[in-house]
Amino acid sequence: MLELHLTNNRAFAWQQAGNVWAKGFLFASNGRQYVGVGLPKFFLGIETEQDFAERLREANGSFCVAVKTANGYMVAVDRLRSMLMFVAQRDGRIIIGDDANALRDKLGLDESDLDALKVEELRQSGYTVGSHTIYKSIAQLRGGEYAVITENNYSINYYYEHTHGNFMTISKADAFQQLDGISERMFKRLIESVDGRQIVVPLSGGYDSRYIVAWLKKLGYENVCCFTYGRKDSFEVQISHQVAKKLNYEWHFVEYTDETWQSIFAEEWRPFYEYSGQLSQLPHCQDIYAIKTLLEQGIIFKDAVVVPGYCGDGLGGSYLVDEKDIENFSAEGLARTISEKHFSFMRNSPLRNEITEDIRKSLSSQDVADIDKYNSIGEAWYTINRWSKFVVNALRGYDYFGLEWRMPLWDNELMEFWYRVPNEHRGRVTWYDEYLLTGVFKEYGVDIVKDMPAPQSQVVSNIKRLVKKSPLGNEARKLHTYIRRKLGKVQDFNRFSSICNYVKNDSKVTGTENIADPNNVNAFLVQWYLQKIIGIH
Repeated sequence: MLELHLTNNRAFAWQQAGNVWAKGFLFASNGRQYVGVGLPKFFLGIETEQDFAERLREANGSFCVAVKTANGYMVAVDRLRSMLMFVAQRDGRIIIGDDANALRDKLGLDESDLDALKVEELRQSGYTVGSHTIYKSIAQLRGGEYAVITENNYSINYYYEHTHGNFMTISKADAFQQLDGISERMFKRLIESVDGRQIVVPLSGGYDSRYIVAWLKKLGYENVCCFTYGRKDSFEVQISHQVAKKLNYEWHFVEYTDETWQSIFAEEWRPFYEYSGQLSQLPHCQDIYAIKTLLEQGIIFKDAVVVPGYCGDGLGGSYLVDEKDIENFSAEGLARTISEKHFSFMRNSPLRNEITEDIRKSLSSQDVADIDKYNSIGEAWYTINRWSKFVVNALRGYDYFGLEWRMPLWDNELMEFWYRVPNEHRGRVTWYDEYLLTGVFKEYGVDIVKDMPAPQSQVVSNIKRLVKKSPLGNEARKLHTYIRRKLGKVQDFNRFSSICNYVKNDSKVTGTENIADPNNVNAFLVQWYLQKIIGIH
């Protein structure tokens, strides 16, 4: 038996035309926008799997779609999985849906269907690896994937892979000129898609969200509201305020206190955590209090569109690996690096080897024989696993309140430009940062360099390498722990220590003493989510 179960109409409602169901928005290659009731029409007339994949490759936007075929369905999500789609199969029954919790309940799944490896992956990183949830019977589509489903089975395939290659030979001046053209076109698409509504920008002290507001100003869009949150003395707050003031945009600050964080653990928030977690990823609760507050105050309009600057630094090369830091040019070596760096919330995982092997199998290619291939396959893995599940999942905090959103920094045109920029121009000192500082920000006097400590993860990682080589053994490890704790307190811009303390003091949450980093808020939140929301200890 094959069923279609589409129930999530928050912010973006499902629309139907003929044999097509779709929600979201997109632009076709000819520049035409498909949105609302017109969106399904983009996918009409598809007869084969090849037709479906070709149409998906053309689509530039955020969407998910289901097409009824003679034998079943074909379903897909956009390149970054900004909207979710699941396929559940058990006892001869297949259900396609947009809510993993609902599919679990419809199939009557219990603890016997839990996948111990996926649970451990979620516990160790905040997301599961590959195309499965923590339940064996429920699969999910990752960014750039589609599924073909019949009465008896289903298969999941790529229509787009986030690999880097076919590198351009281009000067910096020509690259920046191209970026100007791409930026103008993609921000015009953003403006067209919001149709005059209020644009709300979560404006941080970094460059990605500043990229958005600077170009909105350049194109003359004035219905913009900026906000930030955290501690009053945070560098994020100070820079954000300066930028908004220079651009003459409305700006609001929501202070976060210990009481703020405690309030989001109240029972009234449980539906949000269920909605956002989807049995496969850590719910992102960082700005839900600010959104709720600003909505209640009437500062954010009910039909507003939130435009965050997610993952622009990823396109710029923030996850590139230097050749000298690679010990083993193999898929096993890459998987081990990912496992050790990003799956280490808890000490001494009993499934470390299994997690590493699962990562290896989920790589889009096993050919990583040189530095460019190694980085290409690594960045592609990060994009459809870590970024889309762990970072972009923050979008659930907007559509939970019925607010539409856009992600202009993952416009197809910008994405494909950076995928062809040679890696020597990406990384720590990048063309991305230089273009923004000199080519975009300087014109408006917002070329403020981020005056902040190096990211804790980077500092801790460097110390860790030294500790491994140190002859001092336990003394070196003690120093590493001490510095990590001190760094966490210095860099606690959003009072995340309040979350750590709250979870640590919750008598119904166990195992927090095994968390490797006492300042890692995500490690504490995962323990809380698994135990208090899903019921797994």
